[in-house]
Amino acid sequence: MIRNYDDKSRDSGGAPLSTARDELFDDVPVGYLTLNGSGIISVINLTGARLLATERSTLRGRPFAPFVAKEDLPVFLDFLYTIQKNRCKESCELTILVDDAVPLAIRVVATISPSGDTFHLVLMDISGQKQAEGALLAGQRLFRTLAQGASVGIFRADSQGECVYVNQRWQEITGLGYDEALFTGWERAIHPDDRERLFSGWRRCMEQRLPFDMEYRFLRPDGVVTWVRGQALAELDDLAGVTSYVGTITDITPQKVMEEQRRAGEAHLNEAQRLTKLGSWKRDLVRGLISWSDEMYKICQVDPSHFTPSFDSYRSMVHPEDLPFLIQTVQDAHADRIPYELEYRLLMPDGGCKWIAARGSATYDLCGKLLTSTGTVQDITQRKKTELTLQSYSRRLVDLEEEVRRTLAAELHDELGPDLTALNFTLALIKNDVQPERRIRLAALMADSTELVDGLSGKVRNIIARLQPPVLFSYGLAAALRWYAGQMKRRTGMIVAVVTERGFPRLPADRELAMFRVAKEALTNAAKYSGGEKMMVRLRSGESFVRLTVADDGAGFTLPATPRPGGGWGLSIMRMRAEMLGGTFHLKTKPGRGTVIHIVIPREVPHVD
Repeated sequence: MIRNYDDKSRDSGGAPLSTARDELFDDVPVGYLTLNGSGIISVINLTGARLLATERSTLRGRPFAPFVAKEDLPVFLDFLYTIQKNRCKESCELTILVDDAVPLAIRVVATISPSGDTFHLVLMDISGQKQAEGALLAGQRLFRTLAQGASVGIFRADSQGECVYVNQRWQEITGLGYDEALFTGWERAIHPDDRERLFSGWRRCMEQRLPFDMEYRFLRPDGVVTWVRGQALAELDDLAGVTSYVGTITDITPQKVMEEQRRAGEAHLNEAQRLTKLGSWKRDLVRGLISWSDEMYKICQVDPSHFTPSFDSYRSMVHPEDLPFLIQTVQDAHADRIPYELEYRLLMPDGGCKWIAARGSATYDLCGKLLTSTGTVQDITQRKKTELTLQSYSRRLVDLEEEVRRTLAAELHDELGPDLTALNFTLALIKNDVQPERRIRLAALMADSTELVDGLSGKVRNIIARLQPPVLFSYGLAAALRWYAGQMKRRTGMIVAVVTERGFPRLPADRELAMFRVAKEALTNAAKYSGGEKMMVRLRSGESFVRLTVADDGAGFTLPATPRPGGGWGLSIMRMRAEMLGGTFHLKTKPGRGTVIHIVIPREVPHVD
């Protein structure tokens, strides 16, 4: 509230001064006063008295100059001189000091009377404005200080979008100097291919007051292309009017180069997969995501724009006869933390069927929890048709081989067996019929002959057993493996544990015989080369498959990068026997870690639809 100062002042001679003109301007919100030619106050309104923090009654007749700050007094005197000389209206800014009060910033607007002997001054308090300007300047200084040390390019534009400031990092990214970037200078450095897109996007954000966020390129003066991500926001005044824009540019060239390299690599990979008909997939169990390559969609004959890959959707494509085999193989591989490979059929949307060769592996956390699994699938339908045809011929050859074995075993049994028995009987008769006086002399000779016949009979029985194990055909695969484990222990001293499910089922004769021969070959190799003490044979049966595992605790070995001529024949035979039956063979070995062989075959003969 403006104080009511005493209006009954007198001049230095004691005469009262008129207050009419004072009172005339008391309702004006700015200070008003008049000075005579000597700078003495003659008229002042209440607002003026308030600004000078002095009773109005004591101001009349006093000079105004003492209220002006010492450093501003020359400015004020020059100001009055200019008005008096030019008979014009002028303004200036001064600092007013009154006793110990806080300095007050005022703007003075002054004119002179026509007679040239009286100055009319209007005083306006601009302290708040000055404080705001000081805060603004301080903020600008802080902004510039922070901007100069920032790791991103920083710019400021006026309300029309013209650049008024860029920091040092902005200049380093774009290759432009400070003066070159101001106003519309920065536009020259935009890559020609990005200009229209950038400018239209910038105009749209300005018109709609939207945040600006775009990736574009600068073509530096040295010819280097720099990718940046530009972002900007509008600064608003109290009335929501745009005063300026503040933004950043971040150099994303390394990311763009890596992205381009990745795209190029993906293009090469897609082309390679197309040529080899090999698709790839990845499953992230932590985030629940599955991704397929382009060729994966083509192999499955589904449109990626209308098909979302998932475990269930892919499983529904697998041939019902092969699905249990696939699921069990994957589960066993994850349980043993080993890669897997197998072949199975997919049912196509058009009713057709494809043979697939699949491989996969997985990653785990420290607790053994499955994190990700990746794999490939390859269309091998044509190869499989040829392969199954060859396997059919191979099975015929194996059947012929087994027939020869059975015939030879039968011949040995039927021909040599009775003769050896008869010879042994004859020797016994001769021994009994020899005269007593000659029996002593012939006893040693007769004993040797009997021993030779018994040994020969045993060898014939062993040959017959190797050609055609009677336990296998009479009691099945599990019993035959236990019988052979006993044979191995007696011959080599190695402990062979056979683990099977209770009531392990009988299989078709060709499958039992093939798996028995694979197990026999694996056990024989382990006894010869591993140097171990224990071996284990495990049989597992699923709804549509059988899995055989043979493991030893021996020395293990390193698989050669390329096959050695004449080497690894036993492994090749085992693999061939498994694949002839439509199954898979997997070997896991390391020096000092023993050897594990996995054989998985379908319980029935696979066929191509």
